[in-house]
Amino acid sequence: MPMLLGSHGLAGHHVARAAAHGRRQERARARGGTRHRRRLVWLQHQSQQAATTEEMVRRQIRGLMSLHLLALRLGVDIETIVACLQEEEANGSGAGVWFGAAVPASAAAVAGLEKRTFVHATTEGECSGGTDECAICFEGFEQDGEEVTVMPCSHRHEFHPNCIVKWLKRSNTCPLCRHQLPTGGDDQ
Repeated sequence: MPMLLGSHGLAGHHVARAAAHGRRQERARARGGTRHRRRLVWLQHQSQQAATTEEMVRRQIRGLMSLHLLALRLGVDIETIVACLQEEEANGSGAGVWFGAAVPASAAAVAGLEKRTFVHATTEGECSGGTDECAICFEGFEQDGEEVTVMPCSHRHEFHPNCIVKWLKRSNTCPLCRHQLPTGGDDQ
């Protein structure tokens, strides 16, 4: 820029530069701030993204810890739990038995349970489902000839009739092997 030395001398040059700088600042504000401010906004945005990512990772870790604790509690591996959850999701059943959101069994399924008289396993040729006590109340079956209710699972688990009816009003699964009975929605 050629410098004109007029009546103002060098002072005029500085005034012109200051005016040009002012115009650049004005244009920068119109675009969203100065370069320094835009950099600061970009850094804040990056910080917010990092915080969001960190929170997402924390949630995933909490979920995995919950699955691990559930696996320990149930005595199975995490892969089994994940497979069951994926199967429920794929089937659309959404029973949610694994996480305590149990669905009661249908009244028709409960009414249709087999009843038989209990016989101790020591009697030759008889099978009592492998145990001499109800797995719900932990009380033994009193004597041969006592009526027990048999679940339709492959193990044919036996329970006191009152115990299993109360259980099935809260959950549609066998208390021992998680075999599922039909729910109210399944009957329709």
